Amino acid sequence: MSDRGVFAVDRGIFTDPDFADEPFTEREAFLWLVAEAAWKERRVRSGSSTVDIQRGQLCHSVRFMAEAWRWSKSRVDRFLSRLENRDTIRRDNGTAQSVVTICKYEEFQRVSMPERDSNGTPAGTEMGQQRDKLEDIKNIKTHTSSTASDRRIFREAFWPNYPKRQGSNPPDPAEAAYLKAIKNGATHEEIAAGLEGYSAQCRSTEILNTKFVAMASTWLNQGRWKEFVGPRAQSAPTAAASSEDYLSKLTDDRWRDALRQWKKTGGQWDLSRHSSPPDSPKTKVPQRFLTEFGIQPRSFRDVHDLLSVRAA
Repeated sequence: MSDRGVFAVDRGIFTDPDFADEPFTEREAFLWLVAEAAWKERRVRSGSSTVDIQRGQLCHSVRFMAEAWRWSKSRVDRFLSRLENRDTIRRDNGTAQSVVTICKYEEFQRVSMPERDSNGTPAGTEMGQQRDKLEDIKNIKTHTSSTASDRRIFREAFWPNYPKRQGSNPPDPAEAAYLKAIKNGATHEEIAAGLEGYSAQCRSTEILNTKFVAMASTWLNQGRWKEFVGPRAQSAPTAAASSEDYLSKLTDDRWRDALRQWKKTGGQWDLSRHSSPPDSPKTKVPQRFLTEFGIQPRSFRDVHDLLSVRAA
């Protein structure tokens, strides 16, 4: 790097809403690596295990970095390989996620204060300069420590447990929304309780891994954890309400797949938890799909007659 000195930049710049959400340049990607590196030794989660990382190290998967940078995974891997070949970083792939070491991390962490003015005379007494310098460093450390703790909780407790969805769900905007919520007075415990409630709701309505799971950033920005904690907490939905909600969100293709399976297997109905079979008088399959597949639900009289024959 150059001898022009360094300057402090808040790590939140990468998720600042004042800047467009667009793919990173290579320079931005490298600065992101430096910003993500631990400033002191700590333990992080790597898949189902934990990893102890040292100052100047970070532990993320290529997929996580690809989502953060808006790059393809292959481009991320090529970029990291190029940095590694230049001895800018080192990678240890012995865990579920790569441990990346910034080779010259200390060069990015120098804290220097000008000791003389433009005329070459002392800008203040040595004691005063040292006091100001220490105070500045203290303020930086206090802010960084608090933010780092919030980020760690997001990455180790919130993000791994957020319901999986189909489609885009980038982590950086979610992290920015999480930090904003904490800054505005929400507690980690409240958000965790809300997340637990929302996860249970997603499971009960069977929308996990579908586009109907809210993006994490949207869920946080709308304060939706409040729906599950405090006076706004909603009671668990009834089975009927859950089924109605689930069926209302099914795509046309999902309905057709279920009906094709039912006809092909001679009665195997994989939506049985939410609706009676297509030929039942109580079926909740939309009429347009019944017509499309030539299915005529039996009347209650037909069912009664069939049961009478079986009983005989």
